[in-house]
Amino acid sequence: MRVGALSALLWVAAAGARAVAPRSDHPYIRPSGDDRRSPCPGLNTMANHGYLPRDGKNLDLAMLVKAQHEVFNLAVDLATGIATLGLALCGTDGVLNLDDLDAHEKMEHDSSLTRADASTGDDHTINPEIVHQVLSFSSDGVVMTWDDFARARAAREASLFGGRLNLSNKTAAAAEAVFSHNLFLDASGRGARLDFLRTWYLEERLPDGWVAPIQEQSLERTQTEAATFIALVDTYRYRQ
Repeated sequence: MRVGALSALLWVAAAGARAVAPRSDHPYIRPSGDDRRSPCPGLNTMANHGYLPRDGKNLDLAMLVKAQHEVFNLAVDLATGIATLGLALCGTDGVLNLDDLDAHEKMEHDSSLTRADASTGDDHTINPEIVHQVLSFSSDGVVMTWDDFARARAAREASLFGGRLNLSNKTAAAAEAVFSHNLFLDASGRGARLDFLRTWYLEERLPDGWVAPIQEQSLERTQTEAATFIALVDTYRYRQ
């Protein structure tokens, strides 16, 4: 499906894009039984609320792009790029199950903000200890600023052998931090609300009262912010 066609499809979702969470037509339901989930809090949250199939199976490009735009207000170019990459690296015949994304060094990478490294034998389950460690970098215990995320990111990478991710994974990790910061930015713009991040990271649930950002998160914006974030992480890495 071309981007133009996807753009038309997304107009259908636009009316609900700014609704306050949780929406009555998209309640939070924990996964159970044979439901599949990924190493990504964002994708899992969309499945837990029914924006993606709740069983996490047989997801195609249109489903993935529509859900990312409707829930998180990711622009079509960015949502399409993420979905296309995931399907190319981890999918089969144009579809994937969420747990297919757990393939190490494809979409999943070490030094996650919510999961342990592959070397531990479990890089797919939420690790509360890691989440609490990451959130402990909040300077004021209320929000996570850009600098707070950079210090947390540097600390997570310092635990790796050699203390480095490869360029592809470093870029992905930076984009994940950028999303976390921008999606849950508080009203003052100081940083991402700690209570919202805690709910999202630990429960993979849209926090009560959360509203998606007004400004779309475009591919160009993400690339620019990720590059800035990587440079900031490096300054903290060298101070350790």
